Amino acid sequence: MDEVKFVNVPSFDEIGVKYLYEAVLKKEGMARYFPDKFPKNTQCDKSYFYNCWNTKYPEQVKEVIKHANKQHHTVSNDEAANNSIVISEDW
Repeated sequence: MDEVKFVNVPSFDEIGVKYLYEAVLKKEGMARYFPDKFPKNTQCDKSYFYNCWNTKYPEQVKEVIKHANKQHHTVSNDEAANNSIVISEDW
């Protein structure tokens, strides 16, 4: 437990366990920390998954979280236009 590098991960769908699990397990030394399979309709615990990954590859986890935060806190031009109100000079 002294060697685990704990991390808090935002709850964004695109960085959920189901999307990243297979890719992370292919990284060197990662598969040994996870079972071969899970019971039907279950997946790895998110905290456990990210804490293991962050312990072995902290820079990768940092970049994934940074990218996800950037995507969620950036409004595209289309979204800004759709959520804008046009006001005339008379107002």
